[in-house]
Amino acid sequence: MQIESREKRKFWLNSIRNCVPDIILSIAIAMIIGDDFSLLFIGGVFIALQLIYLAIWLKKLVWVWISFYFWGREEIANNFYTLLVANNMPPPEIKETSSEGYFSKIIDNDDLSTETRLAAAYLAASLKIQTSTLYLSENIMKNIAWEDAIAWHYRGYPSS
Repeated sequence: MQIESREKRKFWLNSIRNCVPDIILSIAIAMIIGDDFSLLFIGGVFIALQLIYLAIWLKKLVWVWISFYFWGREEIANNFYTLLVANNMPPPEIKETSSEGYFSKIIDNDDLSTETRLAAAYLAASLKIQTSTLYLSENIMKNIAWEDAIAWHYRGYPSS
């Protein structure tokens, strides 16, 4: 409980710190553009800056997803499939719905060689590390690509 409240305080403190450059920029813009140097005008400039940042972020997000859908998904999934084959991962017995479940079953399977189980543990750990460090949309994209690669491994290499 103490850690949670400390993390909340850190979040809000960092949020306020991250606003300082925008507030300074808003004051500077208000001084240059405005005849009336009021708090309302500075607030309006600050909100306008935030809306511009939001628009840029949305443009970038939409473009990343479009790029992933049309060009990146198959390429990333192909790289993951190659990684599965190179590490002698067995095809799943049933169609897996998640990469986590697939790797967990391999790690827990005592019939497989130690090297294969260690490789699966390494890949599962790598996936967990990526999940904790990447942006949300990148995590979703990587999970989609892993699921595609595992489905290809289940069916055999994808037909073009």
